[in-house]
Amino acid sequence: MKQLLLLCLAVTFTTVACKENKKTKCPNGVSATVKDMKGLDGCSWIFELEDGTNVQPFNLDEFEFHFEDLQKIVVSYTEDKGMAGICMMGPMVRVSCIDKQ
Repeated sequence: MKQLLLLCLAVTFTTVACKENKKTKCPNGVSATVKDMKGLDGCSWIFELEDGTNVQPFNLDEFEFHFEDLQKIVVSYTEDKGMAGICMMGPMVRVSCIDKQ
């Protein structure tokens, strides 16, 4: 009986520990999908947010992050209302944090 109880505790602890490791490093981030729009003039990577809104990040060269088309990410950003992109796929944003989802 003791062994069964210890086994249950070990499984519970492992499950909780694994869930905690999946927390993102962008605590105020939003879920998004990376879209490769390089085929359109003036476009590069676009982030499609969960509500379908697109945003155009302009400072991705500041991050060592490997982007892939349709990749799920968590991103923190602020909109830069003083900028306009020629891609015209959404507002220009300054990314402050990116993490895999």
